[in-house]
Amino acid sequence: MSDNRPTLPPGAMSVEATQWIKEAFATPVPEGLSFSKQRRLILEMQRPVSEAAMEAHTVSTEDTIIAGVPCMIILPPEQKNDRTILYNFGGGFTVGSPFEDLMITAALAAKCQTKVIAPNYRRA
Repeated sequence: MSDNRPTLPPGAMSVEATQWIKEAFATPVPEGLSFSKQRRLILEMQRPVSEAAMEAHTVSTEDTIIAGVPCMIILPPEQKNDRTILYNFGGGFTVGSPFEDLMITAALAAKCQTKVIAPNYRRA
């Protein structure tokens, strides 16, 4: 059977994201798990990757509430401008979180040298 997953150009994702995706596809999710147990399993798998991304890009995070919405602010090691990037994680309103996307937002904050705000919006 051929692999029909799309390929991405080099540099399109952080090293951490690329490694996590390789490992995630190699690790089957056990059958019969409830959706909430699947989410917990994914978060457990994701934790070391998110922590490694924060360390590799030397970013820090803080949790806050903006206009009633919980948000994670990702701060670069050195901010060179007063701009802010608003980052909305994907997942079709069923999966995902700002924490799970740190492999993307940590690199984004560090490379752009600006803070990133990732709302933790409600999932279905």
